[in-house]
Amino acid sequence: MTYLLRSTAEKILYVMNQLPEHDAFLFDMNSSSGIGTTITLAVDIVHNNIPGKFVVEVEGSDNW
Repeated sequence: MTYLLRSTAEKILYVMNQLPEHDAFLFDMNSSSGIGTTITLAVDIVHNNIPGKFVVEVEGSDNW
């Protein structure tokens, strides 16, 4: 179980709202550094017929 701050949830929703054509996002919480947790959202995209992944860091080391 993990706690999620309201401000983090609002940042996640902000990122999702910026990509209204996408419905599915990969949510990743990484705490392997031992200091703090990094939260990212990723979405699969196709740009100029080239598939890829767009990754946004929602929370990072700046909040540790």
